[in-house]
Amino acid sequence: MAIITEMTQLSPTMEVGTIVTWIKKVGEEISPGDIVAEVETDKAVMEMEAYDSGVLLAIIAPEGSKVAVGMPVAILGEKGEDISDLKKEAEERLNSSSSKKDSSKKSQSSS
Repeated sequence: MAIITEMTQLSPTMEVGTIVTWIKKVGEEISPGDIVAEVETDKAVMEMEAYDSGVLLAIIAPEGSKVAVGMPVAILGEKGEDISDLKKEAEERLNSSSSKKDSSKKSQSSS
């Protein structure tokens, strides 16, 4: 069964990370402990490890994306698995997180 992989907290003060590089590509096998991406935190560029195993079926947050901790970045599952509903859910979660931040910035700047 496919699962959504989320941005992990890579430093104690990290709230948001920027995907610098995806090390793993769509279609590649992933095992726990594999480095899947490099993420820029508030302190440094760090390696994000996989905690689950499967095939990388989709990248939800492309390189350059700023993603809050706990938000979707990718989908893992079995090769050939239908992930259309899960992908839509992950994209909606990621987009709603981005629009909440944008609206809070706008309200802060208009004060």
